[in-house]
Amino acid sequence: MLNPKYIIPIIGEYRHQYSQKQVALDAGYDESRIILLENGEVVVFENGQLLSEKQRVAAGDVLVDGSIIGDINEIVLKDRELLSQEGAVLISTIVDSSDQTLLGEVDVVTKGLILGEDVLLTIKTLVSNLIVSYWRRWDQELLKNHIQQDVAKELKRVTKKFPIVASVIIDVAK
Repeated sequence: MLNPKYIIPIIGEYRHQYSQKQVALDAGYDESRIILLENGEVVVFENGQLLSEKQRVAAGDVLVDGSIIGDINEIVLKDRELLSQEGAVLISTIVDSSDQTLLGEVDVVTKGLILGEDVLLTIKTLVSNLIVSYWRRWDQELLKNHIQQDVAKELKRVTKKFPIVASVIIDVAK
C-alpha cells in the first residue's frame, strides 16, 4: 500500500485540485502535507525533503480549439473578437437557376445583433433584387460575395456595426 508523505494534486482545474485536497484531508493527511500549486509554481524535493520555497517557471494557458491544441492563429482570434462585439448574420435562400425563380423567402438569422423588422425587410429585399440581377449571368460564388458585401454595407449604415455576414444559396436546378 502506498503511503506518500506529500499530496500534490495535479489533474484538472484549480477547483478540481481543491476537491482532491479535501479528499486527502478526509483520508487523514495533515494540511501542511498537501500542496496546491498554481500554473508555473514548482516544488523541489531534496533527499526526500521538501525545500521550503516554491520556484516559478514561465507558464501560460493552452487554448484548445476542436482538434487543434496550442496556438490558435491570429485570424481566428480576431474573428472571435469580432463575433463577440459585432455579431453575425447568416442569409440563406433556395433558388432554381434553371427556371430563374426564388423558392420561398430569403431567410435572415442573426446572432449577437438585434435587427428591427424594417431592417430585416430591407435586407431580404436587397438580397432578392441581387439574385434577380444575377439570373442572366448566373455565378453563384460571385453572387454570394456580392450579397455579403452589400448586406455588410447596409448593416454598417443602419446599425454602425460590422457583423460577420455569411450567405448560403441552395440551387435546386434540375
